[in-house]
Amino acid sequence: MNLIAAASLSGALFVLAVFGGAWLAPLLLAVPLPLLLTALHQGVSSGIAAAGLLLGLAFAISHSLTTVLMVFFFLLSFVLLAAHLLRTGWKMSRCLAAAYLIGVCMLVGGVVVAVWAEVDLGQRFVVHLQPLEQQLSDALAQSRQVDAVMLAEAKQQIRQFIEFMGLIFPALTVSGWFFIQAGNLAVASWYMEKKQCPWWQQEDLSHLKLPFWLVWPLIAMAACGMFADGMLQLLGINMGILLCIPYSFQGVAIIRALFQHHQWPRIVWLLFVTMLLLRWEMLLLVIMVGLFNTWWDIRAHLTAHHSYNEL
Repeated sequence: MNLIAAASLSGALFVLAVFGGAWLAPLLLAVPLPLLLTALHQGVSSGIAAAGLLLGLAFAISHSLTTVLMVFFFLLSFVLLAAHLLRTGWKMSRCLAAAYLIGVCMLVGGVVVAVWAEVDLGQRFVVHLQPLEQQLSDALAQSRQVDAVMLAEAKQQIRQFIEFMGLIFPALTVSGWFFIQAGNLAVASWYMEKKQCPWWQQEDLSHLKLPFWLVWPLIAMAACGMFADGMLQLLGINMGILLCIPYSFQGVAIIRALFQHHQWPRIVWLLFVTMLLLRWEMLLLVIMVGLFNTWWDIRAHLTAHHSYNEL
Protein backbone atom coordinates (compact mmCIF):
# COMPACT_ATOMS: atom_id res chain seq x y z
CA MET A 1 0.00 0.00 0.00
CA ASN A 2 1.59 3.30 -1.10
CA LEU A 3 1.47 6.41 1.05
CA ILE A 4 -1.19 8.21 -1.05
CA ALA A 5 -3.55 5.23 -0.82
CA ALA A 6 -2.82 4.83 2.90
CA ALA A 7 -3.45 8.50 3.63
CA SER A 8 -6.65 8.44 1.54
CA LEU A 9 -8.00 5.33 3.29
CA SER A 10 -7.11 6.64 6.76
CA GLY A 11 -8.64 9.99 5.85
CA ALA A 12 -11.86 8.34 4.66
CA LEU A 13 -12.10 6.36 7.90
CA PHE A 14 -11.45 9.52 9.90
CA VAL A 15 -14.15 11.51 8.06
CA LEU A 16 -16.72 8.69 8.42
CA ALA A 17 -15.94 8.33 12.14
CA VAL A 18 -16.23 12.07 12.80
CA PHE A 19 -19.31 12.85 10.70
CA GLY A 20 -21.04 9.46 10.50
CA GLY A 21 -22.63 9.52 13.94
CA ALA A 22 -22.33 7.11 16.84
CA TRP A 23 -22.67 3.97 14.68
CA LEU A 24 -19.59 4.81 12.61
CA ALA A 25 -17.50 6.25 15.45
CA PRO A 26 -15.70 2.89 16.04
CA LEU A 27 -14.08 3.34 12.61
CA LEU A 28 -11.76 5.78 14.35
CA LEU A 29 -9.99 2.75 15.86
CA ALA A 30 -8.90 1.57 12.39
CA VAL A 31 -7.55 4.95 11.23
CA PRO A 32 -3.90 4.06 12.09
CA LEU A 33 -3.97 0.66 10.33
CA PRO A 34 -3.27 1.77 6.72
CA LEU A 35 -0.40 3.95 7.97
CA LEU A 36 1.03 1.05 9.96
CA LEU A 37 0.90 -1.31 6.96
CA THR A 38 2.55 1.32 4.75
CA ALA A 39 5.32 1.88 7.31
CA LEU A 40 5.91 -1.88 7.52
CA HIS A 41 5.98 -2.40 3.75
CA GLN A 42 7.71 0.73 2.50
CA GLY A 43 9.56 2.04 5.53
CA VAL A 44 8.77 4.37 8.39
CA SER A 45 9.46 7.46 6.29
CA SER A 46 6.53 6.54 4.02
CA GLY A 47 4.33 6.00 7.07
CA ILE A 48 5.32 9.40 8.47
CA ALA A 49 4.55 11.08 5.13
CA ALA A 50 1.11 9.43 5.02
CA ALA A 51 0.52 10.47 8.63
CA GLY A 52 1.40 14.05 7.68
CA LEU A 53 -1.26 14.02 4.97
CA LEU A 54 -3.83 12.65 7.42
CA LEU A 55 -2.97 15.30 10.02
CA GLY A 56 -3.36 17.96 7.35
CA LEU A 57 -6.85 16.64 6.64
CA ALA A 58 -7.65 16.63 10.38
CA PHE A 59 -6.60 20.28 10.64
CA ALA A 60 -8.61 21.23 7.54
CA ILE A 61 -11.71 19.65 9.07
CA SER A 62 -11.34 20.85 12.67
CA HIS A 63 -9.26 24.05 12.31
CA SER A 64 -7.84 23.06 15.70
CA LEU A 65 -4.19 22.35 16.48
CA THR A 66 -5.31 20.59 19.66
CA THR A 67 -7.34 18.09 17.61
CA VAL A 68 -4.36 17.46 15.34
CA LEU A 69 -2.09 16.81 18.33
CA MET A 70 -4.66 14.46 19.89
CA VAL A 71 -4.97 12.49 16.65
CA PHE A 72 -1.20 12.22 16.38
CA PHE A 73 -0.42 11.22 19.96
CA PHE A 74 -3.51 9.07 20.59
CA LEU A 75 -3.75 7.28 17.24
CA LEU A 76 -0.59 7.59 15.15
CA SER A 77 2.57 8.07 17.21
CA PHE A 78 2.92 4.58 18.65
CA VAL A 79 2.06 2.66 15.46
CA LEU A 80 4.83 4.54 13.65
CA LEU A 81 7.23 3.73 16.49
CA ALA A 82 6.10 0.09 16.47
CA ALA A 83 6.67 -0.14 12.70
CA HIS A 84 10.23 1.07 13.21
CA LEU A 85 10.82 -1.40 16.05
CA LEU A 86 9.36 -4.31 14.07
CA ARG A 87 11.50 -3.52 11.05
CA THR A 88 14.61 -3.48 13.28
CA GLY A 89 13.94 -6.98 14.63
CA TRP A 90 11.52 -6.57 17.52
CA LYS A 91 8.82 -9.17 17.96
CA MET A 92 5.14 -8.29 18.30
CA SER A 93 5.07 -9.30 21.97
CA ARG A 94 7.86 -6.83 22.78
CA CYS A 95 5.98 -4.03 21.01
CA LEU A 96 2.84 -4.84 23.00
CA ALA A 97 4.87 -4.86 26.22
CA ALA A 98 6.34 -1.46 25.29
CA ALA A 99 2.85 -0.07 24.63
CA TYR A 100 1.67 -1.41 27.98
CA LEU A 101 4.58 0.16 29.89
CA ILE A 102 3.95 3.47 28.14
CA GLY A 103 0.30 3.20 29.20
CA VAL A 104 1.28 2.53 32.81
CA CYS A 105 3.53 5.61 32.80
CA MET A 106 0.73 7.68 31.25
CA LEU A 107 -1.73 6.59 33.93
CA VAL A 108 0.57 7.12 36.90
CA GLY A 109 1.85 10.43 35.56
CA GLY A 110 -1.64 11.67 34.74
CA VAL A 111 -3.08 10.82 38.16
CA VAL A 112 -0.12 12.33 40.03
CA VAL A 113 -0.21 15.55 37.97
CA ALA A 114 -4.00 15.83 38.33
CA VAL A 115 -3.84 15.44 42.12
CA TRP A 116 -0.88 17.83 42.38
CA ALA A 117 -2.71 20.43 40.25
CA GLU A 118 -5.93 19.79 42.24
CA VAL A 119 -7.82 18.80 39.09
CA ASP A 120 -10.71 16.42 39.66
CA LEU A 121 -10.65 14.29 36.51
CA GLY A 122 -13.71 12.33 37.58
CA GLN A 123 -15.78 15.45 38.20
CA ARG A 124 -14.80 16.89 34.83
CA PHE A 125 -15.91 13.67 33.20
CA VAL A 126 -19.23 13.79 35.08
CA VAL A 127 -19.81 17.39 34.00
CA HIS A 128 -19.06 16.44 30.39
CA LEU A 129 -21.72 13.70 30.53
CA GLN A 130 -24.41 15.83 32.18
CA PRO A 131 -26.22 16.46 28.85
CA LEU A 132 -26.39 12.68 28.28
CA GLU A 133 -27.65 12.17 31.83
CA GLN A 134 -30.36 14.77 31.25
CA GLN A 135 -31.40 13.18 27.97
CA LEU A 136 -31.77 9.77 29.61
CA SER A 137 -33.75 11.28 32.49
CA ASP A 138 -36.07 13.12 30.09
CA ALA A 139 -36.63 9.95 28.06
CA LEU A 140 -37.58 8.04 31.20
CA ALA A 141 -39.86 10.87 32.39
CA GLN A 142 -41.78 10.74 29.10
CA SER A 143 -42.36 7.02 29.39
CA ARG A 144 -45.86 6.15 30.60
CA GLN A 145 -44.66 2.87 32.09
CA VAL A 146 -42.41 4.57 34.68
CA ASP A 147 -43.97 5.96 37.84
CA ALA A 148 -42.43 8.59 40.13
CA VAL A 149 -40.67 6.07 42.39
CA MET A 150 -39.18 4.13 39.50
CA LEU A 151 -38.11 7.37 37.84
CA ALA A 152 -36.28 8.54 40.97
CA GLU A 153 -34.51 5.19 41.33
CA ALA A 154 -33.54 5.17 37.65
CA LYS A 155 -32.13 8.69 37.87
CA GLN A 156 -30.09 7.71 40.92
CA GLN A 157 -28.72 4.63 39.16
CA ILE A 158 -27.78 6.68 36.09
CA ARG A 159 -26.03 9.21 38.32
CA GLN A 160 -24.13 6.51 40.22
CA PHE A 161 -23.05 4.85 36.96
CA ILE A 162 -21.75 8.13 35.54
CA GLU A 163 -19.88 8.90 38.78
CA PHE A 164 -18.32 5.43 38.71
CA MET A 165 -17.26 5.94 35.10
CA GLY A 166 -15.72 9.25 36.18
CA LEU A 167 -13.79 7.46 38.92
CA ILE A 168 -12.22 5.00 36.47
CA PHE A 169 -11.90 7.55 33.64
CA PRO A 170 -8.04 7.50 33.69
CA ALA A 171 -7.96 3.70 33.37
CA LEU A 172 -10.60 3.76 30.63
CA THR A 173 -8.60 6.31 28.64
CA VAL A 174 -5.28 4.49 28.91
CA SER A 175 -6.85 1.06 28.35
CA GLY A 176 -8.64 2.39 25.27
CA TRP A 177 -5.36 3.75 23.93
CA PHE A 178 -3.59 0.45 24.56
CA PHE A 179 -6.26 -1.69 22.92
CA ILE A 180 -6.27 0.59 19.86
CA GLN A 181 -2.55 -0.09 19.48
CA ALA A 182 -2.92 -3.80 20.23
CA GLY A 183 -5.80 -4.22 17.77
CA ASN A 184 -3.97 -2.54 14.92
CA LEU A 185 -0.78 -4.48 15.65
CA ALA A 186 -2.76 -7.75 15.70
CA VAL A 187 -4.35 -7.05 12.31
CA ALA A 188 -0.97 -6.00 10.90
CA SER A 189 0.59 -9.20 12.25
CA TRP A 190 -2.07 -11.33 10.56
CA TYR A 191 -1.62 -9.42 7.30
CA MET A 192 2.17 -9.69 7.31
CA GLU A 193 2.01 -13.42 7.99
CA LYS A 194 -0.37 -13.88 5.07
CA LYS A 195 2.01 -11.93 2.83
CA GLN A 196 4.89 -14.08 4.10
CA CYS A 197 7.23 -11.13 4.46
CA PRO A 198 10.78 -12.56 4.74
CA TRP A 199 11.85 -10.35 7.65
CA TRP A 200 8.65 -10.83 9.67
CA GLN A 201 9.12 -12.84 12.89
CA GLN A 202 6.11 -15.02 13.57
CA GLU A 203 5.11 -15.77 17.16
CA ASP A 204 2.80 -18.25 18.82
CA LEU A 205 1.29 -16.28 21.69
CA SER A 206 -0.76 -19.28 22.86
CA HIS A 207 2.23 -20.11 25.11
CA LEU A 208 2.18 -16.72 26.86
CA LYS A 209 2.77 -17.10 30.61
CA LEU A 210 3.06 -14.16 33.00
CA PRO A 211 5.57 -14.19 35.87
CA PHE A 212 4.15 -15.01 39.29
CA TRP A 213 5.39 -11.76 40.87
CA LEU A 214 3.00 -9.72 38.70
CA VAL A 215 0.11 -10.74 40.93
CA TRP A 216 1.53 -8.81 43.90
CA PRO A 217 1.20 -5.32 42.36
CA LEU A 218 -2.39 -6.24 41.43
CA ILE A 219 -3.13 -7.28 45.03
CA ALA A 220 -1.46 -4.10 46.34
CA MET A 221 -3.51 -1.87 44.02
CA ALA A 222 -6.70 -3.70 44.99
CA ALA A 223 -5.88 -3.06 48.67
CA CYS A 224 -5.27 0.65 47.96
CA GLY A 225 -8.54 0.90 46.10
CA MET A 226 -10.49 -0.64 48.97
CA PHE A 227 -8.78 0.78 52.06
CA ALA A 228 -6.89 3.95 51.07
CA ASP A 229 -8.26 7.37 50.19
CA GLY A 230 -7.29 10.37 48.08
CA MET A 231 -4.63 9.88 45.45
CA LEU A 232 -3.73 6.36 46.64
CA GLN A 233 -7.32 5.19 46.28
CA LEU A 234 -7.67 6.77 42.82
CA LEU A 235 -4.35 5.28 41.74
CA GLY A 236 -5.19 1.89 43.25
CA ILE A 237 -8.53 1.58 41.46
CA ASN A 238 -7.25 2.71 38.09
CA MET A 239 -3.94 0.85 38.24
CA GLY A 240 -5.80 -2.25 39.38
CA ILE A 241 -7.91 -2.11 36.22
CA LEU A 242 -4.83 -1.56 34.07
CA LEU A 243 -2.99 -4.45 35.72
CA CYS A 244 -5.82 -6.76 34.66
CA ILE A 245 -4.91 -6.26 30.99
CA PRO A 246 -1.93 -8.68 30.96
CA TYR A 247 -4.17 -11.33 32.53
CA SER A 248 -6.71 -10.81 29.76
CA PHE A 249 -3.97 -11.63 27.25
CA GLN A 250 -2.93 -14.67 29.27
CA GLY A 251 -6.56 -15.77 29.49
CA VAL A 252 -6.93 -15.52 25.70
CA ALA A 253 -3.69 -17.50 25.28
CA ILE A 254 -4.99 -20.25 27.57
CA ILE A 255 -8.32 -20.46 25.77
CA ARG A 256 -6.50 -20.57 22.43
CA ALA A 257 -4.43 -23.48 23.77
CA LEU A 258 -7.72 -25.16 24.72
CA PHE A 259 -8.99 -24.69 21.17
CA GLN A 260 -5.76 -26.12 19.79
CA HIS A 261 -5.86 -29.07 22.19
CA HIS A 262 -9.38 -30.08 21.15
CA GLN A 263 -8.85 -29.04 17.50
CA TRP A 264 -12.13 -27.14 17.38
CA PRO A 265 -13.06 -25.48 14.04
CA ARG A 266 -11.68 -22.02 13.36
CA ILE A 267 -15.21 -20.59 13.16
CA VAL A 268 -15.68 -21.37 16.86
CA TRP A 269 -12.56 -19.32 17.64
CA LEU A 270 -13.91 -16.42 15.56
CA LEU A 271 -17.22 -16.57 17.44
CA PHE A 272 -15.33 -16.48 20.74
CA VAL A 273 -13.32 -13.42 19.67
CA THR A 274 -16.53 -11.70 18.55
CA MET A 275 -18.20 -12.35 21.90
CA LEU A 276 -15.07 -11.11 23.66
CA LEU A 277 -15.34 -7.80 21.81
CA LEU A 278 -19.08 -7.40 22.39
CA ARG A 279 -19.67 -8.62 25.94
CA TRP A 280 -17.86 -7.31 29.00
CA GLU A 281 -18.88 -10.43 30.93
CA MET A 282 -16.83 -12.53 28.51
CA LEU A 283 -13.83 -10.24 29.01
CA LEU A 284 -14.18 -10.55 32.78
CA LEU A 285 -14.29 -14.34 32.49
CA VAL A 286 -11.14 -14.34 30.36
CA ILE A 287 -9.36 -12.12 32.92
CA MET A 288 -10.33 -14.52 35.71
CA VAL A 289 -9.00 -17.47 33.70
CA GLY A 290 -5.70 -15.66 33.22
CA LEU A 291 -5.48 -14.70 36.89
CA PHE A 292 -6.41 -18.18 38.13
CA ASN A 293 -3.65 -19.61 35.97
CA THR A 294 -1.15 -17.92 38.32
CA TRP A 295 -1.75 -20.67 40.87
CA TRP A 296 -2.95 -23.52 38.65
CA ASP A 297 -1.23 -23.96 35.29
CA ILE A 298 -4.18 -24.87 33.08
CA ARG A 299 -2.07 -25.51 29.99
CA ALA A 300 0.18 -27.87 31.92
CA HIS A 301 -2.87 -30.00 32.72
CA LEU A 302 -3.96 -29.87 29.09
CA THR A 303 -0.58 -31.09 27.87
CA ALA A 304 0.22 -33.51 30.70
CA HIS A 305 -0.66 -36.51 28.56
CA HIS A 306 -1.26 -35.10 25.08
CA SER A 307 0.38 -32.26 23.21
CA TYR A 308 -2.01 -29.84 21.51
CA ASN A 309 -1.75 -29.13 17.83
CA GLU A 310 -1.58 -25.81 16.03
CA LEU A 311 -4.74 -24.56 14.35
